[in-house]
Amino acid sequence: MAALQLEFKILQTLNTIAGGHPNILGVINCRQESVLEIGKCQDNRITMVMEYIQGENLFTIMNKKRAPLVPRLARTYFRMLLDGL
Repeated sequence: MAALQLEFKILQTLNTIAGGHPNILGVINCRQESVLEIGKCQDNRITMVMEYIQGENLFTIMNKKRAPLVPRLARTYFRMLLDGL
């Protein structure tokens, strides 16, 4: 749980610095709740609400092609991924 709370704080900080980063999804809210189900132990859950980005993700794009990306396109996506790190 502590790791997810730390991730939320980091994402919040990144969102506020210079209006955020174009390759990092914005986080809107985060909450922790305890859920008690009959016959089970208490379960702590964290819900993180993130901004909605319209369009396809890389996983969907690669599944549609059913073939490796051409090197030029793969480099483009890889640069975007590294830029977000």
